Formats: sequence, structure tokens, C-alpha cells
Amino acid sequence: MLILIANNILGSEEKYLELYSTIQVIKPDYVSLIGNILPETQTEQSVDRTLEVLDVISEICPTLIQFSGNDWKCYENMFHEKNKNKNIINLEKNTLTTEDGISLCGINTIPDTPLDLKDWTRKDGNNVYNNVQYGSAMCSLDDKLEKFPDFKKQIDELPSIGDIIKKKIETIEDVSKSIWFSYATPAGLNGNLYNKHFSGSYDIRRLAEGDLSDSVQPISVVSTMTNFDPHINTFCDHQIKDCRCINIGNYGRGLNYSVIGIVDYKVDYTFFSKNILRK
Repeated sequence: MLILIANNILGSEEKYLELYSTIQVIKPDYVSLIGNILPETQTEQSVDRTLEVLDVISEICPTLIQFSGNDWKCYENMFHEKNKNKNIINLEKNTLTTEDGISLCGINTIPDTPLDLKDWTRKDGNNVYNNVQYGSAMCSLDDKLEKFPDFKKQIDELPSIGDIIKKKIETIEDVSKSIWFSYATPAGLNGNLYNKHFSGSYDIRRLAEGDLSDSVQPISVVSTMTNFDPHINTFCDHQIKDCRCINIGNYGRGLNYSVIGIVDYKVDYTFFSKNILRK
């Protein structure tokens, strides 16, 4: 089985056209889109146009959607409400089981709150990623609390990423035959589990290690978030015991994608596109 993973397309029709051409050449069984799928300027019209483009792409390959990037939650929800195409699958809400019994799962790492999380950034401009609880939750509790005093209360009442993963694990038959897609990476892929500059999730790391599922590890965890540490490459292919952790990195000028091949419930093949941004 071949899966093509592309990230942070940001509504670019040029990148979607390149994706369409790449699918025709590689002929994957599935294409997975992670991160920022809509344009940076988001409107109902841009949601409609993105769905029109994805309708065309999904005609040649089933398309798996995992937002959890910087798309505004209200337009992400609008996207899913308007989507009537069964070949465009929301992995945050659904799990897809392939013909050979592999479960394809998504991890929602952006808390779904009434507040628009796009505004929650650090003073230095970087999104804040709370490794302890939420993985890639964009939130800052310093200068924004005066504007949104109920924000911390809402965050405290939300389930942790670990709780979200455990709930999804209950719905699949065999974790050892599962692949997980997430905007946030497992913590420690750079070899330093406690590097404060590394924007990984410790709960997703626990998933990869089998700590959330009675020591049973998934086939792979595929992620796409950029590291903040300038000394670390933005892409990696890392083995954690029996689980292959693949971070396809940041986007470059063209379409950024990776291809993974699954044979006998193991990752047998990986390919990274030339457009991956390397630091």
C-alpha cells in the first residue's frame, strides 16, 4: 500500500495542480493532506473553492483530511459541514479501515473552543505548542488573558491529547495495524526528549512507544509540524522500536510531500520530495 502525504498547501491552486499530477505518476492508494489546507485569507468562498478542487483530486485517489494547522476552526468546521464527498474523509472524526485491515487514524491536536485560536501567539510571533497537554494547541496565557478571561477555564476543561488518542484506540481493532496522522510530531524525534525548543507532543510520543495501548505500537505516526530549533532538520524518518515516526517537515516553494510504502504491516519504503525545506 502506498500513501502520499502532502502538507500546508494553503489553498494554492498551483500546489493542488502539482498534487494532482503527482498522484497520476505515483498512483498511491491514498493521499493524506495535513495542516493548512485552506488559503491564509479564509472565507466561505475559499472553502467552497477548496472543496471543488478536492472533488477533482478525490476522483483519482481517496483523500484523507487532517487539519490541525493554522486554519481557523470556524472555517475548518464549515469545510466538513459542506463536504458531501465520501472520498474526502475527515480523519479527526472518522477512522478509515483499508481492505487489508489497516486503520488510518487522525489526531486532533487543536482544542475545539468557541474562541478563535488563530490569535493566540507568543510575543515573539511563534505559535505556542503546549507539549504537556495539547501538542500543537495554539495558545498563550500571558497578554491575552485580559482580552479572553475565560480562555484558561475552557482549556482546563478540554481532554488531553492522550485522552483523545485513547478514545480513538477504543474504536479500532488492532493498534499494531494502525497508522496515525497528526499536525504535531511526537516529542524527542531530534534525540532530545526534553529540548524546550522542540515542538513535539509527549502524548503522541507515548502513542508511538505503545504506552497508551498496553505496549502495542502502531505501524507509523506521520506528522508535519516544523521544529523551532534551527539546528534540527525540519524532516525526519525515525524508528521508535517497532513504530516508524515520519515528519515530512515544513513546506518549500513547491508542493511538499512524502510517500510511504506499507508491506506486511511495516513501513517498507519512504520518499521525501525535493521541495522539503532543509535548514
